[in-house]
Amino acid sequence: MNVKDAPAEAVEAAHAVDELFPAFPRYYSVDFISTPKGWKMLGINALLALLPRKKLLSDYGP
Repeated sequence: MNVKDAPAEAVEAAHAVDELFPAFPRYYSVDFISTPKGWKMLGINALLALLPRKKLLSDYGP
C-alpha cells in the first residue's frame, strides 16, 4: 500500500517506529492490522528482500 493511501493512524505509528531507530538504515517494513480497537502493529521486517542473494546467504544461510 502506498503511504498516501494508508490510514492516518497507521502512518503516525510508522513514523513513531521510524523515530526509534535514527542510527539505522531505513530499509524495513512495518506491518499493521485493522482491529475493532484501531490499527495495531504486527511487526517490523528487516531488509532481507533488499540484500543481494550472496550477502543474504553468507549472513543467514540457505
